[in-house]
Amino acid sequence: RSRPDAVRRSAAHVHQYRITVSDGTVQTTDSIRTFSTAAYSGGGLPGGWASVDIGNVSQSQPGSATFDAGADGGSFVVRGTGTDVYYAADSFHFVYHPVSGDFTFTLRVAGWYGYLQLYTKAMTMFRTDLVADSRMFNQSLNYSGDDFLYYRPSQGVTHVDVFATQLNPGMGPPVWARLKRVGDTFTEYYSYDGSTWMVNGPAGGTTVPMPSDGYVGFGVCSKSNTYLSEIVYSDVTLN
Repeated sequence: RSRPDAVRRSAAHVHQYRITVSDGTVQTTDSIRTFSTAAYSGGGLPGGWASVDIGNVSQSQPGSATFDAGADGGSFVVRGTGTDVYYAADSFHFVYHPVSGDFTFTLRVAGWYGYLQLYTKAMTMFRTDLVADSRMFNQSLNYSGDDFLYYRPSQGVTHVDVFATQLNPGMGPPVWARLKRVGDTFTEYYSYDGSTWMVNGPAGGTTVPMPSDGYVGFGVCSKSNTYLSEIVYSDVTLN
């Protein structure tokens, strides 16, 4: 049976439901799933942007990213599987842009759809390579509202935790995020309105020696290689 819970976001209805299955003796309830009546166009990504599956993801359901220029002034619709972005290697779909040196990268996590569980991940990330165990600095924005700030200082080693907090109570409300690099210092910010920004983590940022060249971007980790998750990103800027 299903338990619908319809809410209104932008011009589309979003419905949440769980499926409960019972054989009369054992009952199983799955994770929260959502679907939306929003119809996003499937345009190509803006110039300089590309996407790729990284690590151990579903081979039968490859990740994808499209761009809708008419939704919220321009929205990336990203779908993917993946088991985690953590520990010594990552597994997710990554939308990326090459960078060199200092940058400021800003986005809005606008919508969550498809298969969702507490730790389905959105993100703002810098990584040096497009391999699973790349060096990286990441702000993991989870569907539950939990946020984790961490980095992988060397290829193939277990990540180092920096900070953890809960940016939003509840599940899936929009949040703005910003990743700024100056030299080898990475600073994460968040905002609830895109205007007032607060530092997330150490006030002076986190200094991690990283190569000047790499990739900055965002993506989807569903936390399952059986089902696709979909995250919509808007207000994406890279300076």
